[in-house]
Amino acid sequence: MCKDALVRSDRLLSTLLLLAFFSMPGTALAAERTDQNLLAGADLFAQAPAAFRMALAVGAEGAPARSQMEIYRRGRDLAVIRLLDKKDLGKYFLKRGPDLWFFSPGAKQPVRLGPGYKLAGASLDEILGLSFARDYQLTGAVRANGVATLDLEAVAASASYPKARLALAVATGLPLRIELRTREGKVLRIVEIPKWRDATKRIPAELVLKDLVRGGAPLRLEFLALEARDLPESFFALDAVGLRQREFAISRPVLDSRALR
Repeated sequence: MCKDALVRSDRLLSTLLLLAFFSMPGTALAAERTDQNLLAGADLFAQAPAAFRMALAVGAEGAPARSQMEIYRRGRDLAVIRLLDKKDLGKYFLKRGPDLWFFSPGAKQPVRLGPGYKLAGASLDEILGLSFARDYQLTGAVRANGVATLDLEAVAASASYPKARLALAVATGLPLRIELRTREGKVLRIVEIPKWRDATKRIPAELVLKDLVRGGAPLRLEFLALEARDLPESFFALDAVGLRQREFAISRPVLDSRALR
C-alpha cells in the first residue's frame, strides 16, 4: 500500500474512532457541560412557554389539607398568583420584578408587600423559581459520582439570598437540590426536586422545601397542570383589575381533592 493510502487510512480510522466516542450516550453532552453551562440551564421554568397558567397545591408533608392556587406568568418578572381556597376567593398577588402587591375584593387599593413575604410557607421566588443564571455568579464547583455541586454568590440586588449551592446531575443538567444561604454560608432553606413534569423544559412536578431555621415539617408544592396562555404585558399592569377578573372568570381551576377537605 502506498504512503498516501496509508495516511488516508489512518485519518479515516481516527475519524471513525472520534465519531464512535461522541455517539456514546451522554458522552458528547457530558463533555460539553462545563460548570458554567450547568448553571446557565439550572433555572426552573426557564424553558417553559413564554406565557403560561399553572395550577398548584401547597401544604406541609403529611397534612390532610393543602392550599390551592394558580399562577399566571409572563417571562421571568411578571406573575399573578391567585388564591383558590374558599376563604380566599377573590384574593390574588401581583408580582412585577421585585415589586409585590396584594389585591383583596373589599379593598379600594392594593397593598404593597415587602420582598420577604411568604405564601403558605414559601416565598414567591421559591414557588416561581429563582433566577440563578441571571442573579448569581459561580464561585466554586466540585464533581463526584455524576453530580456537580456549584457554589454561587449573588451579583444582583434582586437576588433573594446572598449565597446558594446547587447540586445538578452532570448527564442531564437537571437540578437535584438547592441550598439557600446567608452571606456567611449558613444554610437557611433547602429545595429538593423529586419529580419532573417536563424535565427538558425544567418544569417540576413537585418541590420539597425545608426550613432549617424554623424547623417543622417540610413543605410540598405539587404542580398539577401547566398550559401555554396568551397573556399580554397589560394583564400585569397595576391598574388592570378588570382585565384580570375577566381572565379569572373564564379559567377553570384544576382542583386537587386533598386541598378541598
